[in-house]
Amino acid sequence: ETPDMYFRYGFAHEVLSKYGRDDADRVELAFRGWFNALPIAHIVDSRVFVVHGGVPQKRNATVDEINAHNRDAPRPPAMLDEMLWSDPIPDGAGRGAAFRAEDTATFLDAVKCEFMLRSHECKDEGYQLHHGGKCATVFSAPKYCGVMKNVGAVAVVKHGAKGQRPEFRQFPAAN
Repeated sequence: ETPDMYFRYGFAHEVLSKYGRDDADRVELAFRGWFNALPIAHIVDSRVFVVHGGVPQKRNATVDEINAHNRDAPRPPAMLDEMLWSDPIPDGAGRGAAFRAEDTATFLDAVKCEFMLRSHECKDEGYQLHHGGKCATVFSAPKYCGVMKNVGAVAVVKHGAKGQRPEFRQFPAAN
């Protein structure tokens, strides 16, 4: 998340409605600190690239370069927007730049990974494979926002299972 997203897409309003005017600033700053402590991208088991949205336009970017961006900047860098809000084509077109199967393959080669896990979109079955099985959207919030009819899913990356994509486990919303 970035500060402009907090306001544009309702997070600041949600904090205000849940915590009241007296505590909203303190709570929002705490969340900002937590979000900023998380990496933008990470590589799991030396083979699975994990990101919220998608691949950057700069297809040869390194994970260190990606994670070095200042998320508190008044206008976050374009690469940060791309990493947080992009969606794979033909499956979607997010706020960031959509990316194709060729983009996924080029970027995975550059970071020496076999597979990409992302989460930015709600999926009815909790997950969906894209780009010839090289990319998956995994959405872990079942019955999203209390109104969607989706199940949730998680991806399990088995250590040392080179050449195998993660295993996906689906689950319904708790009653």
